[in-house]
Amino acid sequence: MHTLWILITVFAFTRANKYCPGEDMSAKCLNNEVIMMMDARLVQGQIGACRTDEIVTDVDTCSVDVIGIIDVKCSAFQVCSVPVSNVINANQNTCHEIEDHELFLEASYQCVKAIGFQGNTCPMVVDLTSNEPKYLANTKLTTTSQRATSCPWRIKADRGKHINMTLWDFGFASTDDHSTVCSLYAIVVRQSGDLTVCKGLTRQRHVTLVQNDTLDLYVLSPRSQSIGFLLEFSEVGCPRIRDNPEYQNVSQNNSIVIIQCTTGENKMLECVDQKWVGETCINIGTRARGVGFLIVILMGIFE
Repeated sequence: MHTLWILITVFAFTRANKYCPGEDMSAKCLNNEVIMMMDARLVQGQIGACRTDEIVTDVDTCSVDVIGIIDVKCSAFQVCSVPVSNVINANQNTCHEIEDHELFLEASYQCVKAIGFQGNTCPMVVDLTSNEPKYLANTKLTTTSQRATSCPWRIKADRGKHINMTLWDFGFASTDDHSTVCSLYAIVVRQSGDLTVCKGLTRQRHVTLVQNDTLDLYVLSPRSQSIGFLLEFSEVGCPRIRDNPEYQNVSQNNSIVIIQCTTGENKMLECVDQKWVGETCINIGTRARGVGFLIVILMGIFE
């Protein structure tokens, strides 16, 4: 049986701010948050255009993606400041010079809540039952290397759901394409064999889809590392249907559940957007009145 996973992460984008040559691109988040750059590009426009709210629409101008450069200094950190001149100098020859034009930076970022070190608790538990993705940031982890290898993080979803794990690797732009050495970020514990998570060549990478509701892993990267990364965890699927005296048998095949009722009828539920949709069994008294019920995740039938 093949498992299809879909990598979908939704963010509310902020409008890009403009930063002129000679200025710094600065970002700051709260203590329990880290920066995630959403966009960063050098734009060639008329001199002074970086000080206006107008969008550069000149078809002859140049635009260069520089998010990798900004990521190294900002993403996964709480505060950062990057001189625009440094970014321009690193990309000086990427655009043809146009009279009365200059390069400036357009950039936007989001503040993402990141889970930090949990004292002497072991394992350190991350609860996904809020139906929102959770993030571990290496820059927020103050554990020693000895504790990092002896005490795992335990990611827990609702019973019956699966756990999707994604790596946001903000050092991808500095990775040597020819290196065969694994710069180890984390180890995911699996019955079939541990899975190593290494620094890679892409900014966003799907790591694994765990077919149960608990995942253990060790995050090995020390806080002192100059490059940050995020491990994103989200729930997939629907919660387990708990026992009910009206159910004679419950069988599940991926996103479809067939319930055999004590009345002899079969009912089908389908998992749609993490909710069970369809008809469930009804008792004899309700059935005598000829009334059926359509449920959309009726919380009383789940664990």
